[in-house]
Amino acid sequence: MDGDAPQRKQEVLRSDLRAERKLCVNLKCDPFEANFLRQAFEDVIPGWHMNKTHWNTVKLGGDVPEEELKRQIGKSYDLIKPKMRKNQYDSSHSEKQSDGSKGR
Repeated sequence: MDGDAPQRKQEVLRSDLRAERKLCVNLKCDPFEANFLRQAFEDVIPGWHMNKTHWNTVKLGGDVPEEELKRQIGKSYDLIKPKMRKNQYDSSHSEKQSDGSKGR
């Protein structure tokens, strides 16, 4: 029985940690907004395992309203989406011109 006690204690500790965990998402934002959001919402904290200047971790199901969360996700995507290279822009722009879509 004595040999089982430490294992049971660890299992209880693990289950308590699982019960407290929340689903989270890391979102990139500009530093000024990152600090503002951390002050405005309890469930917005500095980015977990990320550059804390540019990233926030948002705990889902907390005090951040759904529309605000969607806004933050959109802004984060805009900051991290792949940038179009000039040659990609030039080729897509010339395709639009050749199909007659420009000027109509």
